[in-house]
Amino acid sequence: MIKMYFLSMLIQARNVETGMALSEEELLGHTSVIFAAGHETIANALVWTLFLLSQHPQVATDLLNELESPITLKSLERRKSPKF
Repeated sequence: MIKMYFLSMLIQARNVETGMALSEEELLGHTSVIFAAGHETIANALVWTLFLLSQHPQVATDLLNELESPITLKSLERRKSPKF
């Protein structure tokens, strides 16, 4: 399996017309945009998760109970797989 990372792909990218690689300034610009976009996406997901948990206290309680309970082989065997 070949792994391609974002920065590696940007470094290898070439302009179709000129064949030129991205300058260091362009690389920094693209990586900062992707970093900011990823940060914003995660922040939005976290805010919505916390908001929805605040609207459903029983779900929040169940989540806290699950997070606080010890993980054992027996508890893993009892756990049902979610149906999608």
